[in-house]
Amino acid sequence: MNAHRGYHEPRATRGLSDRVFFDPSRRRKARVIFSAGTLISGVIAWLLFFAITVGLDGGLEAALPEPISTLKGHTASVRNSLLVEGEHGSDMPAIDLYAQQELQKYQCLNRTGQGAAPSQTLKVYAVVSAELPWATHSFSESCNTIHVAMPTWFHFTELDGDVQVGEVSLETRQPLFKQRTEVGTFDIMPILQWDTAALGPLRTPTGPAKVSAALSDFLDQPSQTANVKGYCIDASSLALIEGQTFSILSRRLTSQFKSRGLETCVRLPSSAAASLLVIANRFFDTVVIKGYQEHWIGSAPQPLADKRWFNERIKAFQEHVAPSKLVVELGTHSLDWVSGSPRPEVLPFAKAMTALAQHDAFATLAPGSGNTRASYLDARGLQHQLWLLDAMTAQNQILTLKRYGIQALSLSGLGYEDPGIWAVLDQTTRGMTLPSAALESVLLSNYVALTGRGPFVAPRSMPQVGKRTIKISPETGEVTSAVYDEMPQAAAGKLYGEGEPNKVVLTFDDGPHPQHTPAALDILRQTQTPASFFVLGSNALASPDLIRRILAEGHELGSHTYSHPNMAEISASRAKVEANSTQLLINGITGKNMRLYREPYMRSGGPITSKEVASLLPLEEAGYVIAGMNIVPQD
Repeated sequence: MNAHRGYHEPRATRGLSDRVFFDPSRRRKARVIFSAGTLISGVIAWLLFFAITVGLDGGLEAALPEPISTLKGHTASVRNSLLVEGEHGSDMPAIDLYAQQELQKYQCLNRTGQGAAPSQTLKVYAVVSAELPWATHSFSESCNTIHVAMPTWFHFTELDGDVQVGEVSLETRQPLFKQRTEVGTFDIMPILQWDTAALGPLRTPTGPAKVSAALSDFLDQPSQTANVKGYCIDASSLALIEGQTFSILSRRLTSQFKSRGLETCVRLPSSAAASLLVIANRFFDTVVIKGYQEHWIGSAPQPLADKRWFNERIKAFQEHVAPSKLVVELGTHSLDWVSGSPRPEVLPFAKAMTALAQHDAFATLAPGSGNTRASYLDARGLQHQLWLLDAMTAQNQILTLKRYGIQALSLSGLGYEDPGIWAVLDQTTRGMTLPSAALESVLLSNYVALTGRGPFVAPRSMPQVGKRTIKISPETGEVTSAVYDEMPQAAAGKLYGEGEPNKVVLTFDDGPHPQHTPAALDILRQTQTPASFFVLGSNALASPDLIRRILAEGHELGSHTYSHPNMAEISASRAKVEANSTQLLINGITGKNMRLYREPYMRSGGPITSKEVASLLPLEEAGYVIAGMNIVPQD
């Protein structure tokens, strides 16, 4: 009978308790509790070890080979830490130092929590140079004082005897549209400049007609009239053409614009003849005239907009241009006359200040001219003599414009300016009294002093905040004295690793992807093409086999952080976890450490703001090789 019994029979008929988990001795319970406790303790210990390791300063160490160290310009070993030194010698993460420095900036009236700022009494235009990639960053500091942006996106050029309109890339234009969305509403009136080659056809009898035809073809493209209020013709290089030619040209061009509902503008040099001012006033809606001198080959070092000269030019402009049309352009740049060079170099304020600070030189406001001057001797023994148009000059010039009843002003170039100019515009164009404290701190956060060439980036240092003592007349509001106590310096970095001609390096970001990465690897294997893969830790965790395959097939691996955040927008602790967790994960999968790093949302050409430098510095100090790129795909 027992031979035919099986486990399908009830437990009770087999002499067992009908309670499946009956444990009268409680030994089974003790074993289960012990096993579960051991497992949980092991998991907690592993998590604790991982968390501690991720947060350790030494978790990012990556020894540099001598060639890379030489290219970077290191003279000492890389510091084994994720911290950078603060301004007062105490260790402080670079991103925290950035936040601390930002607090020293001027606080706009509309951000102080004291209600809406008064309306501006002057309309403000601003030239946005396409040559300066950091120019549009000025909008974030402008206190919403700019009404019209004039980007230098287009130019007349000549090809096979015909006039055409050339343009910058859509990628170059996009940051301005982004700023208009993020910072506030302002109108856009692109500037049309002239190539030297285009001036030849213009001097022929049919020249104005050719230019008009080229403009018509250009404006017939819907994309060229969308999102713009109008266009501004830069006639700075046309000052020497005959008045009749300028008149015919102005009539034809303004007709093209107005037939499409676009406003018209012309930009003229301060030296423009009275006859050209009269013609400009007749045909154009807005006439922008430069309120500074442009010094060319052979000119001696001198003020760019001497106080007395400036007053005389304002009166001359008013004689020929209607008040509702006249816009006086204030210079925002600096000029550097170098001994042995026939022509002075145009410099942004940040570059001029950094050069002076590096040579232990100081700038001072020259009371007679109302412009700032400085000089220094460089390492080659060459004498530099600089004249600057800064915030102090702008304050005094705006007060002059108001006395003469001028209704609008323009800034000669964003990205060139003394950042203190935004305090001047925010206060003085709103009828407020400018406090001297608003100009005392000088932080150059939207410029990075880069040396070298190549797609690899070695960030060097954060900015140094400058201090100046400002005296303002209580009666007139004019700046009477400006003395620099500490010279400001911009953040610094080095570009290196420029490749050989006709050679490229293929890189892939954001993987590994379960479908796309294997397909890419198959093609690379078939064509015997090496590549570099900058991987996300989160994707590597999901596809460890692809990580192993990338290495097995001879490609390079680099870190692209764990979850693809904007590293400049997160805390120092989070940034440390992003980098370290990816490094430890790849090490666990492959047994190797990654030396290459590419930051998410990185731009070509290197960092252009101190915020970008702050996010890269910890990786550089840990020993990573930071890879940028020459070509950024619009994905």
